[in-house]
Amino acid sequence: MKTLQSLCFVLIMISIGSTANSQCLSPNTFTTNIYSTQVKLNWDPVPDAVQYMLIASLQGIATIDTFYYPGADSFSVFSGLKKGSTYQWAMKSICDTLGTESALSQVVSFTTLPSGTCIPPFDQNTADITNNSADLNWDDVPDVVGYLIDLGGSISHITGNSTNWESLLGSTQYVWGVASICGVDTMPPSTWDTSGFSLDTFITASCPVPTFFMAGYIGEDSLDLSWSSVSNSESYILSGASIGTLSVTDTMYSINGLNPSTEYSFNIQTVCNSGGTDYMSEISDTLTITTNGSQANCNTPSPIFTSNITLETAKLNWSASPLALSY
Repeated sequence: MKTLQSLCFVLIMISIGSTANSQCLSPNTFTTNIYSTQVKLNWDPVPDAVQYMLIASLQGIATIDTFYYPGADSFSVFSGLKKGSTYQWAMKSICDTLGTESALSQVVSFTTLPSGTCIPPFDQNTADITNNSADLNWDDVPDVVGYLIDLGGSISHITGNSTNWESLLGSTQYVWGVASICGVDTMPPSTWDTSGFSLDTFITASCPVPTFFMAGYIGEDSLDLSWSSVSNSESYILSGASIGTLSVTDTMYSINGLNPSTEYSFNIQTVCNSGGTDYMSEISDTLTITTNGSQANCNTPSPIFTSNITLETAKLNWSASPLALSY
């Protein structure tokens, strides 16, 4: 936001400078965020403009105040205005370093709010939306002592012009509101002079936990973990006592150097990105896997012997091997 400029404006009839150049277009101007002592003056950018000249006055005063802005600017916030007063303003584009000017734009009038007016903030917006949090912002209202914030029915009192809403659910629509507290806020809340609430709606981002988290191959000293791809993922966070915590961009990871017949546990999270901000899904359910037994412990049956021998039959015997599945 631009630094606020004090304004003791003055303008009635404007006729300034050199003859207008028809190739240098006048900016389209409009006024927003009108408070009792502050206003936002806006203009649409002109492609060839290197500078803008803003001319303004308090209605009925013959003195003119002039302000200059770089060609990249598109608004200016003025404070210190008179309450309940009408102002006029207009602009020219300056289209080259020689000072070639456009014609004067249409003169725009606005009237500041009278004393005692309590209105909600302008420019309410929601930013940095993740799957479980969002930043709530609004224009700082002059001469107020605080704000009431309605977060899904829970109302709180803050003094700044932003707050962070956490512990949200992914892929869910939320509505929040902000109201100005005008006058003194040390009395009981029921006696505060407050404005109505302005509302904004947003939907949290989606960042699901990967599904089908499993071991595709299990050996004696290694295993392969795999999971389903998440469409808006940046990477995945894989964790377990045997591997620590590591970032993986694929949907498979091989782990070596394990012990035979040993139980291992793993978890996974998705890392997503929205508006340049990384955020993570919930942690998956724990996946527990036991590696296969070692061949070194798969013993040959011993002793083996024959008993119950007859003319046509015999009984073959051997000792059981603890890890044997069959013989």
